[in-house]
Amino acid sequence: MLRKEVDSRGSEWVERCKANEKQLKKLYLAVLYDKEKGTRDFFGDWFEVLGISDTGYYLGAEFIRSLDKQYNIEDIGKLQFWEIENHVISFLND
Repeated sequence: MLRKEVDSRGSEWVERCKANEKQLKKLYLAVLYDKEKGTRDFFGDWFEVLGISDTGYYLGAEFIRSLDKQYNIEDIGKLQFWEIENHVISFLND
């Protein structure tokens, strides 16, 4: 099981992301297949979503934690692309 560690962005950043997680997931899903916009606003200090930077990293970490509840690390590494894609869509719709 993955350990929860303090993020270098601070506990306030984690709490803001957590408080807005459902909306962040919805917004990420909305741009996931948008070839023009894409997900770039979710990554990097210079972009903000809902007034929070680096939200894609938060969602990514939470996604891996969700996989860790179902699989061990070796099995996660063996997942096929389509399986990961299905898990991502499921995670974002949760």
